[in-house]
Amino acid sequence: MKKITLIALFAVITTTIIAFTTNIFDSTDEKTVIYTTKSIATEPVVITEKPSQQIVTEPSKPVSEKKFTTTEVAKHSSESDCWVIINEKVYDLTSYIPMHPGGQSEIINRCGGDATIPFNRERKHSNAGVQAELAYYILGSL
Repeated sequence: MKKITLIALFAVITTTIIAFTTNIFDSTDEKTVIYTTKSIATEPVVITEKPSQQIVTEPSKPVSEKKFTTTEVAKHSSESDCWVIINEKVYDLTSYIPMHPGGQSEIINRCGGDATIPFNRERKHSNAGVQAELAYYILGSL
């Protein structure tokens, strides 16, 4: 009899732990921001329901893309103010420099200039995660 009671108690405790760790009893009021396109400078869409309950297909109003010249980009050529051109787009990578897995110098040496060729030469840069992260730093295009 005690053995059955212990097994039942163990099952109840295990089920409770699993339920809480998989958020079955999730009652928090979470807000999720979903970016659904790789477009430039869009307004975020805030969803208060669970992401699986609603799909957002398009931000409500895209913000117009800012245009830059190579002369403007060249003015931002230091580690503390680093803009680069990659595939005709302009990015401010200043805050990303210390996080670059390939080393800070890979970005610093290209501040104020066109980094398209070295960027595209690196196979790792073609993966979707890298592209999504790069989109965070976009300022506009040439």
